[in-house]
Amino acid sequence: MASLKGKILNYVFRNEENSYTIARIMTEDEAKITIVGYFPRLSDDVVYEFFGEWVNHPSYGDQFKIEGFKKTEIQGKQGLIDYL
Repeated sequence: MASLKGKILNYVFRNEENSYTIARIMTEDEAKITIVGYFPRLSDDVVYEFFGEWVNHPSYGDQFKIEGFKKTEIQGKQGLIDYL
């Protein structure tokens, strides 16, 4: 299972009934990646580690399909303020 770390940049799509979400994240090396999967709305300024696999969507290209996630230990001042 692959993993990557990053912060939520924006939500492209979110189904409130089943939590299916398409979002963009900024990784530690400043790459913008589209993530997809069933997960709750996450804080924008918290760094998360996402676990899953890379998939290639016929229309939208490479995406990271989330199977799980966790908060990382390292958080910025704004991330802590938003969490509280």
